[in-house]
Parts: sequence; C-alpha cells; structure tokens
Amino acid sequence: MPAYATERLKDVDRPLSLVAAVVGRAIGAAASAARAADGRLLVVRPGGMGDLIAAQIAVEELGRDPRADVRWVVERRSAAWARNQGLDHVAYDDRPAAALAALAGRHAVVVNTEQLFGLSQGLTLAAGRRGGRAFAFATNRGSRAAIRVPYDAYDEHETVAFGRLLAVAWGLPFAPDAPPRPRARRRPSDGTLLVAVSGRQSPTRSLGVEQWAAIARAWAAGRPLTVVAAPIDRAFADELAAQLGAGATREDHGFDALCDRIARAEGLLTMDGGPVHIASYHGTPTRTIFTSGREGKWAPLAEGSEIVRTSGLWCQPCTLFGQTPPTRNALACHRLDPVADVSPSPALLAAAAADV
Repeated sequence: MPAYATERLKDVDRPLSLVAAVVGRAIGAAASAARAADGRLLVVRPGGMGDLIAAQIAVEELGRDPRADVRWVVERRSAAWARNQGLDHVAYDDRPAAALAALAGRHAVVVNTEQLFGLSQGLTLAAGRRGGRAFAFATNRGSRAAIRVPYDAYDEHETVAFGRLLAVAWGLPFAPDAPPRPRARRRPSDGTLLVAVSGRQSPTRSLGVEQWAAIARAWAAGRPLTVVAAPIDRAFADELAAQLGAGATREDHGFDALCDRIARAEGLLTMDGGPVHIASYHGTPTRTIFTSGREGKWAPLAEGSEIVRTSGLWCQPCTLFGQTPPTRNALACHRLDPVADVSPSPALLAAAAADV
C-alpha cells in the first residue's frame, strides 16, 4: 500500500469506522473457527515510530517481554524499529491482504493503541477470536466495539497512556495518576554529542539552518559535535555542519547503525520526532526542540533531558491526535531563544513532583 494511500484512509475514517468494526468482527469470528489461537497479546499500533517505541516502553515497564509476550501490528514506516528490536510484527500496509490473512481470528486479546482513527478497530476485531476481548482508547472512533479505556489527548505522557491501556488488557494494577518514569542509560557513553536533523518535512517544525546552528552551539558550549540525518535530510545536514564550522563532523548511517550511535552518545540534540523516542528508549539525555508538538505527551524521558520551547504563546501546542492545523500565528513557535527557552523535560519534572 503506497504511503499516500495510508494518508487517504484518514479522509474516509469517520464515515467508515462503524462499517469497518462490523466487518472486522465478522471476519474474526468466521476465521477463528478454523484457526489455532495465539496466546500472545496482539497490539495494533498503526502509527508512527514514536508511538511504537512508547508502547514498547510501556510493555517493559509492566514487567512483560515485548518480544515473547506481544505480537505487533505496525505501519511500514515503523517496521525498521520493530526489526531493530526483534519484535514479532506485521506491517499491515506492506501487503494488506497478506497481513489480514496472517492475523484473522488468531488472538483472544487484542489492544488497539490508535488514539483517534477508527478504521484501525476493524483490523483489531478481524484479528480477534470469537468471544475474545478487544481494548481501545475511548477517543478512538471505533471504540464502541471494544472495552474502552480513558485517554488524555492533551498532556499525559504517551508511555503512561499506553501503560494504562495495556495494564487493563493484562489485568495488571496501574496507578491512575502515575507519572512517566525517567530512563537510565542502557549503554555506556562514548562521549559524542550528536545532532540529529529531523522534522523538516513538517512546515511547523522546519527550522532554518541558522536556527539549528544557534541552538546547537548553545547546547555544545564549545564541545565538538557530530551531525547525522536520515537520507531525506542529508543535504541540510551537510549545510548545518558547514555552518557549525571546524568543531562539527558529518556522519551518515543506516537505521540500525544510527540507533546504535544514539544509544552510545553522551547527548542528543534533535527536533520533536523519531530520534527523541529512540534516545528515550536507550536512556540517552536529549535536548528536544518543540514547536507545534505537545511536549507533555512526547517529552524526552532520559535522565538529564531538556526541551527548547518558545514560552508564552497562546497557540502552542497546536498539534492534536498527531494532526497539525495550518499556522494561525505566523509560526511564532519558530522564534526560539537557544538559551532562555531551555527548560527541564516536563516528563522528568512530573516524575520529580510525584516523588516529593
């Protein structure tokens, strides 16, 4: 399924969510009669890499094994992380018919972690067995066909929201007001300060090279920097390294090597997006630039992490359910002071407040 087709599903999600749920339940009931049950929890995660990583963190913090106890349904764009982590997964938009055939009627308990779009509930129910149970956030448009769990779309960190949903599905205790847990390093530091260019394909997160350079210099305080980027941003990363001068080097990596680089870095500077969540998983301290995004939901979790965010804007954050509307304030969130606008990660502040 091409990427544009996945995006177009959002346009028909509202009118077709109920239909998808009815059809999905019928498929699951019919298929389960002829198929052996898979006793693992199936987690339907049809979203970005950040959601997948947050859900994996939540599984681990509940004391379960994301490789042995869970089967994952992901989008193709998140499959690289699933492969990197050895997660048993199916990319539903890679070969949709084959994915449905592999999943239909196999799982007695299915969790849909999609926060809004109800078409995902059709696949959730199709993967379930007759008499099985499906769990979903109450904000999901198809959640009437599931056991519904509350979801805070505004401020609660996503690892906490996923933790609550998974705990209900597994019948595990979960504190209702639990803060996110700070993450300690999983790998020793190699001393590198890593700048990972990201977010430039979103207009609200597309900062200029001068802004990136100013924020990077303030963060590094004279220490050497290494600049990395995904293939789509490599030309910009070259320009940024040149702007930073002799103290900066450029590296290019495939996905697995980049994850390893982030895991071993002394610290990471990046835009709100995928590299933040990779760093959070590995416990690498991160300074994250936030513009339109919800820093409470996606704040870096590693001990020592910080955010860079313009203060005092009536319009910020404007992203909701992962959807960002056209700017109403001339991208005022881009006017970042690389020193004055730095503050501790909200996730770490929430955890510290809970310990008081």
